[in-house]
Amino acid sequence: MSFYTGGRQGNMPGPLSSRSSFYGIGEKACISVTKVLDACKKSIKEQNLEVTLHNLQGAGDSPLTFVDMKCGFAEHSNLILERLNGKPDFARVRADVNIPVIISYKDANGAEGRGESKITVPVDIVLFVPQPSVVPYRIEFLGAINEAVGQYAGTRRFSLNCFITIIVKIAVDADILVPSYGFCTIPNAREFRGQGGYSIKEELPLFPMAID
Repeated sequence: MSFYTGGRQGNMPGPLSSRSSFYGIGEKACISVTKVLDACKKSIKEQNLEVTLHNLQGAGDSPLTFVDMKCGFAEHSNLILERLNGKPDFARVRADVNIPVIISYKDANGAEGRGESKITVPVDIVLFVPQPSVVPYRIEFLGAINEAVGQYAGTRRFSLNCFITIIVKIAVDADILVPSYGFCTIPNAREFRGQGGYSIKEELPLFPMAID
């Protein structure tokens, strides 16, 4: 069995079955997480956005026909943070979000190829930014490009119509205290061709036992 192939009861993840969501909570647990202190989203509709391909792989006889585009993990540059006068816990955040892309195409002979490029989106926003602490906060940038359609513009260039989404987060690695139902109960595995799991006598507990 597993969490989802067995009858999810007791200390297993799943929907709450009790009328009270507080039933069964037995401790205050300290967990290490990435805590998001503030976040925002910027959506852009780009038309006739021109990109130039580099590191071409495969065929490349002009003219090229756009096939598809995939984007990688965004990076940022030119980050500037300015505290707002009268609002010390808020700041103006400026940066260039650089999204690497790979464009697939077919050349004049129908042969497939691809090339690399980068799309840069400037952001200029206001976010809650905490004061300095022992554990530092960080600013994270995520970028995604959807529904891209391209036309060949000559000399390894494409003109793109697409939707760009940028998400900016103020995050910190934190130890937080949460109400807990205790450790999960991990069921024995059910083999694909078997009728059920099997058990052996275990000398050690699955998780370290708390001392009251």
